[in-house]
Amino acid sequence: MPLSSGYSITGLTIISGGSGFGSDASGNLTATDPGQGSGFTGTWTSNPDEKIVSVSLTNGGSNYSSGSWS
Repeated sequence: MPLSSGYSITGLTIISGGSGFGSDASGNLTATDPGQGSGFTGTWTSNPDEKIVSVSLTNGGSNYSSGSWS
């Protein structure tokens, strides 16, 4: 059954900050969904050690899967 307009992304958690993101840098987050999800926007920022230390959700979008992604 197709979704009409549900399942927004409601929160973000940093599991691992990674490396090599640039010192004190920032950028846009992207959500990929094998279904119909769209409209998600968010940003990330890194510290001097080039690891992501904060993420911000601007718009949760709609029609994302009710599951989770790895």
